Amino acid sequence: SIFSSNFSHIRIILPDVFYHHRASVWGVKIQGDKIVTGSMDGTISVIDIPTLEVQKHFMAHEDEWGVSDIDANADFIISGCFGRVLRVWSFSTCEHLRAIKTGHAINCVSLKDTVAVTCSRTGRGSGINNILMWNVL
Repeated sequence: SIFSSNFSHIRIILPDVFYHHRASVWGVKIQGDKIVTGSMDGTISVIDIPTLEVQKHFMAHEDEWGVSDIDANADFIISGCFGRVLRVWSFSTCEHLRAIKTGHAINCVSLKDTVAVTCSRTGRGSGINNILMWNVL
């Protein structure tokens, strides 16, 4: 097992699987027995926890901004970027389902059922709210 108990804490031994992104990882989510990661290199990965194998690794945002954050549930993966786009992916197939132009640079995302929330550092002076809600369907 990758988990080892050492008195009062658990230490995770990181194998090479966590070094496949070419830039910083800005988003990580555990969903069931998978770890979903999003990187500034524009890619998203789905990693199987029991085997630590990368099951999917795909380009999510092809602009220079990369992936600023991700979230996932049993049905969807969502990814945001500073390029003002929220993307929706099928969790099971990683098929791209939808791109939503948000109007603000996305710092973080959250997903509950079919509702996504994006937030940005833009303020009132920009004319766009800091927090916006979206239907991912």
